[in-house]
Amino acid sequence: FWHLSASLQRVALGYSLSAIAGIALGVLVGQSVWAMRGLDPLFQVLRTIPPLAWLPLSLAAFRDGQPSAIFVIFITSIWPIIINTAVGVR
Repeated sequence: FWHLSASLQRVALGYSLSAIAGIALGVLVGQSVWAMRGLDPLFQVLRTIPPLAWLPLSLAAFRDGQPSAIFVIFITSIWPIIINTAVGVR
């Protein structure tokens, strides 16, 4: 039971952080043509990277399982939030 709780806490934290950052960036990109032209290609490239490819990078950067898991959840869930928010604002 405690393992499930710890996993759900990591998911909640990672997704909450990505929702906050993703909505803010999505609104910015959706309202600004310049931001859309400049950032959309980057978003389209980064969103294609699978979660397992981010894992070694996050483990090397954070050197701990907890922050690495939160980062992987954050980085894989932020792209759909940014893109869909930008399309919704437009």
